[in-house]
Amino acid sequence: MIVYIESNFIVEIAFEQKQRAAAEAILNLAENGDVKLAFPAFTLFESFTPIARRSEAIREIEAILREMRRSAPFRPAVDEAQPLVVSLNKLKQDELHKYDTTVQRILKVGISLETNLNDFEQSLT
Repeated sequence: MIVYIESNFIVEIAFEQKQRAAAEAILNLAENGDVKLAFPAFTLFESFTPIARRSEAIREIEAILREMRRSAPFRPAVDEAQPLVVSLNKLKQDELHKYDTTVQRILKVGISLETNLNDFEQSLT
């Protein structure tokens, strides 16, 4: 049996979301050779989007705090916010590690489906 997965499958496992147990069970079946996984190649990159968005938000927060630090009245508040920035960066690193591990597991047992012009044109008919 071939199980077709998409980006939410990776997100559920990597970020330990609500449907993680079900997705993990399917991945375990694939790792045991009981099913095969298939996914469009873009799935791997699409599932990275939440990490990219959060990373950009952290960079924005850091930039805002650097700018605010230039004003003496804001420095105490900026100093108080620094532990939050450190925590966010630690969470980002943990998230990246979980994502990388999940993608590696999927790549070991899955089949990446290429999307090309011919496939696209056939889907239109």
